[in-house]
Amino acid sequence: MKQDQAFFERQKLSHDLRHAARDLFSFLDIQTDVTAPPELIDPHSHTADFDPLPETSAISVADFRQQFQNPGIPLVFRGAARDWGCCQNWCVEYIRECHGSDRLGPLFTLEKILNSPTDNYVRFYNLFQRHPERLADVDLSWLLERVGPKPYIDQGFQIFMGNKLPAKTLFHNANDSNLFVQVSGQKEWVLYPSSLTSAFAPDPIKGEYREPGDAYRHYDPFEPDYEKYPRFCHLTPWRVTLGPGDVLWNPPYVWHAVRNLSANNIGFGYRWLSPLHCLKLEPLYFLLDLLAQDPPIWESIRMAKRDFQLIMLSQAKKEILNLKRMQQYTADLEISYAQYDQIIQEMRRNLSA
Repeated sequence: MKQDQAFFERQKLSHDLRHAARDLFSFLDIQTDVTAPPELIDPHSHTADFDPLPETSAISVADFRQQFQNPGIPLVFRGAARDWGCCQNWCVEYIRECHGSDRLGPLFTLEKILNSPTDNYVRFYNLFQRHPERLADVDLSWLLERVGPKPYIDQGFQIFMGNKLPAKTLFHNANDSNLFVQVSGQKEWVLYPSSLTSAFAPDPIKGEYREPGDAYRHYDPFEPDYEKYPRFCHLTPWRVTLGPGDVLWNPPYVWHAVRNLSANNIGFGYRWLSPLHCLKLEPLYFLLDLLAQDPPIWESIRMAKRDFQLIMLSQAKKEILNLKRMQQYTADLEISYAQYDQIIQEMRRNLSA
């Protein structure tokens, strides 16, 4: 273990306790950031590189659970989805032609976002919940066999797609488990274990995701500025590039940043929440998640199952939303979600039979 990473790992407990106190007693001015020794934040002695992420082309479900899922270690399944219908047949233009009129929230259509001259990257698109017939394009049994540990709460699928560069999302983490399938194009991930959370000095959580504190929120690992963010100059993350058919296991609370390396880029995450697993990996942070109010965690779960956009809309300024349009949007969504949920539950019963 490198000296700098060991330092931030040693600081984790005291940082987490201060973070919890700030969450619970927001009226107090409690500082959570860690002050590192000068020799660990000298940008001119930069030694940070990248470690390759563990990967496999064949591993049993039992070994995956024991070696990677239970301890919360990321893993790439190389080519695991190569033969799935989505990887064989999908591209951005195909999805646009078939489903361009789909609404992502009550305000925008898929077509409008893809045609935007500025931010044209589609995030958290609930394609499968809207069009349950598309589940035939994935090996649902492969995914469900690797869901766990029990008990768990299904949080559904979210599509990420774009036809232009650049497109990136900087560091964040969350309490859900994620099997991310790269359908087309290439996507680069940079990940840090949750043991280095103190280096990110995260803000108190108010909703689904946790972000770095203001001082580190704009740190870009793809174009690192070590003069501005010297604490990262010696911290060594994992880095991996996913290609079509690759599947990434992204555990709860792992810090990650993502960017597209090519156009015609489609990927989707299948997510679930395993409360006992979260409690084992990060007990304090999971207990804080239970106290989130924007929205409450049980409301987040209900909305994420149907459309993650609903979470972001609930956090938006209410005056920008048309209540009648919002009610119609959620009513239409319930119809297709019921069909989607029936398919998932039937497959789950078949696997447990």
